[in-house]
Amino acid sequence: MMISSKASTHFARTLLISIILLVTCSLSAHRAFSQTKVVLNEESDATPAAAVYNGVVYLAWTGTDGHHTLNVAESTDGLHFGTPAVLNQQSVNGTAGPALAVFNGYLWLAWTGGYNEINLENSTGGLSFGNKVLHSNMLSYTTPAIGVNGPNLYVDYAYLYNYSPGGNEPVTDHPLVTAYSSDGVNFSTPLIHTCLSLVDDPYATNLVDSPTFSSAPFFSSQVTWYAATMSGQPCATQPSNYVTAQIGIGTGGTGPSINNGGVTAYGGAGVTSLGSEVWLAWVPSQPNIQMNVYQASSQTGPFTLVSSTSTGQQLVGNPVLLTYNGHIFMYWGGTDGVHHINAEEIQ
Repeated sequence: MMISSKASTHFARTLLISIILLVTCSLSAHRAFSQTKVVLNEESDATPAAAVYNGVVYLAWTGTDGHHTLNVAESTDGLHFGTPAVLNQQSVNGTAGPALAVFNGYLWLAWTGGYNEINLENSTGGLSFGNKVLHSNMLSYTTPAIGVNGPNLYVDYAYLYNYSPGGNEPVTDHPLVTAYSSDGVNFSTPLIHTCLSLVDDPYATNLVDSPTFSSAPFFSSQVTWYAATMSGQPCATQPSNYVTAQIGIGTGGTGPSINNGGVTAYGGAGVTSLGSEVWLAWVPSQPNIQMNVYQASSQTGPFTLVSSTSTGQQLVGNPVLLTYNGHIFMYWGGTDGVHHINAEEIQ
């Protein structure tokens, strides 16, 4: 039987449309990441920190020079960084990274120094810091996190000592501690969240999955996101090792939150947003970074999971997400022999 040219054209068009629909459906379940990755020359055994200040991306990390010296470098494309500035500051150990945040017109740097005390400095240029303030009443087990919520700069960290009310809490858990400041110098009395404990990372020595702050556009506003891998012990309000993310944080948490289904995680989480989407990076039972994308119907939610994909990237420490110039970037320490820092544009 002969097929007319017209019928053949119709068949080809129908087949093409079917293929397009099939590909579209596949991509909706597993987001296609651009995966433009650069392996930097810099090395770190700890989680790096990233922030956008005056239109430039700043990356800070703990070096592997034997003294745990802090470094910072800048980039205008989020992937390629200039010669790092080696700072005068040193971390308490090689697995405790620094934190960065923009507050009151300054770029702020926080780290856990000698005697596990949290230190803060600020900068107007991004590569040199000063005005150090040491907080001897804030003792962090490892990497602190700093972020802005409303008029205040918040610091969150894992309490240095194991907290065991009634002996019910696993010794591997460290209570989440929160303090805030309106000037970056004078902080409130640290609040110990006895029902929220940060958990140890089984893939690294002396490393706790520290909380993460990030500033990112969401709908028509710039918001601060907070993410952490925590345990509900001893209050059993959540399953052990669950990932949580929300807008901002106060003494009880503020803003809408993402319910990640109580997923079990063995690494800290990174979070950012762009448009109406929220991106959450976390580490499941293997040291591979998992990327979840949520679609929000409004700035107050609800949030719908639209994609959950294993990136295939392995890491030491925790993944860090950043939104810059309309794109989303991820930074992490690699699992190669010297732990090179990786930078990747994923969207």
